[in-house]
Amino acid sequence: MKKLSHFLYLILLVTMSSCCFGPWYYQKSGQMRVKGFVPWYGKYDVYLEEADPLTFRKIDNFHTVDSNHVYVLSHSWYRRHIDVLKDADPATYEVLSKNGYSRDAHHVWYKTNLVQEADSKTFTVLNKDYGRTDSLLFYRDVLVKVVDPGTVVFHKYYMEDKNDVYWKNLPIHVSDRETFTFVPEEKMDELVHWAKDKNYVYYLRSSIYKDSAAVLIPIADYDSFEALDMFYARDKVQVYNRGSVVTGADPFSFVKLGYFLYGDAKSVFYDDQRVCDYTPAFRIFDNNYFTDGSQIYFVEYHTVQTLEHADLATFSVEGIIAKDTNQVYYQGRIIEGADPATFQIIKKEIDSIIGKDKYREYQLKP
Repeated sequence: MKKLSHFLYLILLVTMSSCCFGPWYYQKSGQMRVKGFVPWYGKYDVYLEEADPLTFRKIDNFHTVDSNHVYVLSHSWYRRHIDVLKDADPATYEVLSKNGYSRDAHHVWYKTNLVQEADSKTFTVLNKDYGRTDSLLFYRDVLVKVVDPGTVVFHKYYMEDKNDVYWKNLPIHVSDRETFTFVPEEKMDELVHWAKDKNYVYYLRSSIYKDSAAVLIPIADYDSFEALDMFYARDKVQVYNRGSVVTGADPFSFVKLGYFLYGDAKSVFYDDQRVCDYTPAFRIFDNNYFTDGSQIYFVEYHTVQTLEHADLATFSVEGIIAKDTNQVYYQGRIIEGADPATFQIIKKEIDSIIGKDKYREYQLKP
């Protein structure tokens, strides 16, 4: 009986998962729609504006076609939407990799981006990020100018040929191949990596908004170099932050103190800048506010500011709002006239926050 209960629970769980997540394609009032649920977004119900219900068919959860168009269900952190692939041929369209490459008789796409210069007839998928034709190699939708495609070897986060090492689509121009090595992958992720050779530290980064980049920093000691996390590394001589050296930091006592805050035995650092002394009274209120025991600091977007008139004895952080006995603060700024005793957030909108105290309402912009 107990085993049967577990089996029925599993069936219910699977049914609920498919019901809650989708996507479901359906017809309503002669129009095609898709609905579902994304945990970080919530429910969505999107209209496929140009879709013909009579010839509409599903290829997979994200790709559908009718007699005239190819449709791709895409998402961002704030919405779900349908993209129509321009000039795509529904009759010859096929998906080559999950949420990655697709093609028709004449074109190749990475997600919804056209892969320029890719020959559809000879294009093959190498892994989730790379594809190639007979003579060209592509990182997603970008052409990689590899000197020797025939000797390319793929690794989890990078690739190499006999001449160089490549970060995403970018040749790193390694100074010394014999001593070049990546740090252990467990301390890295898809967007950031550290590497080293006898001459340089390599800080490798990429972004969904920007091209990949490789920053070279002269290395102080090759043998003792280690990555602390995605942002900091050290050797026995100095500490490295992204693309620079943290001046004055002691590598032996350098540790993480909190969200983007680091310190050694004497100092607190944010990015590569020394902020204040590290004292026994040092305290972190939350990800944005901290104190050295005499001043309160607000950090955000790689900047640090001092809350000059804040009262340390009564200062507290409540969600996105900070207060002391005299003032209310939002993103490090004083909300002029706000009453700390009665102020509260009453509504969160896409581009603003609405707060209220016993006197009036306040619209707070990021």
